[in-house]
Amino acid sequence: MRKQKAILWKRWKLSNAPEDKILYKTAAVKCKKAIDKFHAAKENNLGSFFSLINNRLKSNIASVGLKMDDETITTDPSMKAEIFNKFFAGVFTVDNGLCPDVNNRAVDDGLSTITFTPQTVRSVLLKLKPSTSSGYDCIPNVFLKNCANNIANPLCHIFSISFLDGYLLETWKYAIVTPVHKKGPTSDPNNFRSDIFNCHML
Repeated sequence: MRKQKAILWKRWKLSNAPEDKILYKTAAVKCKKAIDKFHAAKENNLGSFFSLINNRLKSNIASVGLKMDDETITTDPSMKAEIFNKFFAGVFTVDNGLCPDVNNRAVDDGLSTITFTPQTVRSVLLKLKPSTSSGYDCIPNVFLKNCANNIANPLCHIFSISFLDGYLLETWKYAIVTPVHKKGPTSDPNNFRSDIFNCHML
């Protein structure tokens, strides 16, 4: 529409005819309306994007009271965290430290290095599920996926340096465990399941 408007502008300036002026004015008004509509749609999409992020970061159990061992109810966040930690730790499988026997397989060439490319990182980011919980850094997958083109290069650099130095960021060793209510009274920790997101899943 901008191109058409420019053509009509030149035609009007060359001919100085009233009908060409009307054509240009009409095209200019339509072009401006289309541009305004485009920017309004972008702003609406951006607002929806940040609204989704805020909703993902909100906890749906912040105001829930939990039953303690003495049958009393507590709403203290630190106490609730300890209750859930104790409950989830009790239902997880404890590592016995034993490695299973695995048949040795002949490998001609060992793995000497791993090559990270922006294209590979970008493809992984685009495959992330937007509904997955945020990691320890509280960055939701929907943000990583939508910004894949811009953050693929710096992430590629971080991964490459981490591999070459043999160093893993401490925050990547942690996980976010979010209690998700299943059914029954919300005061009973047994009525929750854990939604785990490891920060090094990427």
